[in-house]
Amino acid sequence: MFKYFFLFLFSLAFINVQAQSENFPITIQVLDDLKSPVVNATVKQDQEKNTITNADGIAVLYLSRGKHTLSITLDGYDEKELHIHVEGAQTYIAELKKETKIAEVVITAKEGKGLTSKSVINRQAMEHLQPSSFADLMELLPGGLSRDPNLSTANRVLLRENPGGPSSYNTTSLGTQFMIDDNVWNTNANLQTSVDDAQMGYAVQNRSTPAIGVDMRTISTNDIEKVEVIRGIPSAAYGDLTSGVIKIERKIGNSPLEARFKADGFSKQYYVGKGFLINKNWSINANMDYLDSKQNPTDEFENYQRITASLRSKLKTNLWQRPLEWRSTIDLSNNIDKKKYDPDTGYALTDSYKNSNQRVSFTNNFIYKLDPQAIFDKLVLNTAIRQGFERIEQVKLVQLSGPRALSLATTAGENIGIYPSTRYVAESSTDGKPLDLSIFAQASGA
Repeated sequence: MFKYFFLFLFSLAFINVQAQSENFPITIQVLDDLKSPVVNATVKQDQEKNTITNADGIAVLYLSRGKHTLSITLDGYDEKELHIHVEGAQTYIAELKKETKIAEVVITAKEGKGLTSKSVINRQAMEHLQPSSFADLMELLPGGLSRDPNLSTANRVLLRENPGGPSSYNTTSLGTQFMIDDNVWNTNANLQTSVDDAQMGYAVQNRSTPAIGVDMRTISTNDIEKVEVIRGIPSAAYGDLTSGVIKIERKIGNSPLEARFKADGFSKQYYVGKGFLINKNWSINANMDYLDSKQNPTDEFENYQRITASLRSKLKTNLWQRPLEWRSTIDLSNNIDKKKYDPDTGYALTDSYKNSNQRVSFTNNFIYKLDPQAIFDKLVLNTAIRQGFERIEQVKLVQLSGPRALSLATTAGENIGIYPSTRYVAESSTDGKPLDLSIFAQASGA
């Protein structure tokens, strides 16, 4: 008798768990004041699920049983909130009203509240600024100054310090940790140093990056959703840092096709991106960016080029009857920094410098939610592997004032020397292949 009773209780619990994890299609029809369908309106649910309305003003979300709050937004209309109670497949009609006043626009970073100094830069502020690289966003921080983009030199991050020359004290920028989609960007393995920093009026030294941390020129901003800048030392969970942390959160989820072209007096930039909804629990984002910058528009022999491509995936599923979110990214980056003298000037016709930096990265983030009543209600596991291919190539014309004796010996003592030509071309290169592996695990509870 007791055996059947416990079997009955177990069946009820299993049916209850199955019912709680079941999702129902919720249809939202969005209309305007004239009862006409509103196209491309964004329907969000607690920042987790989002979609856009089709040509008939209809959007479909798959929601679990219970109470939910939906937010419907579109430029030119007031935001609409729907409070619904899901018991099964349902249909709702939402009416958007035209905006009657200009909404407040924040074009600087918002200050966060907490024990540490924190600033948050949203997408609205980025679109107003129209940045060419991540370095342009720094002027949105408190105390930031607006200046013309300079992509002919390495752009180091400046938190709580005055800007100085490239050879100044760089410990602050070296101690600033960058995190992209909750994965640390480690630059400790960057040892790309030129054998002749003084070439071309110290132009080579201005492009050197081993002692400055992350070169912000290499980060495109077109696919960034939000940036959080924490000044000081917030937590040991962010890794080895001494100055602060910059957290970059990129777009992920269903989104319309976006194409952007920007041209100014120094650069041209092209971007295309799209978010695909494979099914109700799986979305993929893909984007590509190209930048071509010149310090002087009339000088074709000194420029910086950046090509980036990214493929990001987010999958929501269940593991042992508990929700599991899996985020995976593949990123490709190619940065070429080069300079040479104009052959028409008749001066040092062979001198040239080229610094190429290719990077491939693959990351996986797992977020597993446990029982809210347990000691630990969330487990996080982040893994990342990054491989870099870096090469510096230099060509320099050397002209001696007279004959000089040189020794080729590698040991001390008397040896035979040579007299090289008083005029020759020297070629040098520096190769680097940094490999970075990282694993981050965290258990947290309320």
